[in-house]
Amino acid sequence: MTDIDVSATKRRLEPKWLILTAVMLGSIMGPLDGSIVNTVLPSITDFFHAEISIVQWVPTVYLLTISCLILLYGRLGDMLGYKRIFLYGLAGFTVASVLCGSSQSIWMLIAFRAVQGLAAGMMMAVALPSLPQLSLHPSEARL
Repeated sequence: MTDIDVSATKRRLEPKWLILTAVMLGSIMGPLDGSIVNTVLPSITDFFHAEISIVQWVPTVYLLTISCLILLYGRLGDMLGYKRIFLYGLAGFTVASVLCGSSQSIWMLIAFRAVQGLAAGMMMAVALPSLPQLSLHPSEARL
């Protein structure tokens, strides 16, 4: 191995960039999941043998839950810490996604989408306010 190869293998991505990547990927999941489900509403209608007027509640309850609670989660992030709220939201979103995938009826899917909206609101509310804590210069960090 040459000196260039050794220095390239020893060099790692700084933790702040990994955290930034995780926060950005986590924060995009909420809006993405809110809009992408609209494309599969006809398939959900066929799968659950439900009327479209009932199936429309799947994206609606998700967006309503996020909209109603995003300010509360932002304030909780101020009081309890952004990291804690974000991680709870990420864990809850993951669990709720598994529950949505295993729904046996349209009503279960609607209920689990509400839970998923609760968790997505947590991630969306605290993602951007947590970014100033990841400053490029250690003297600017506000941890």
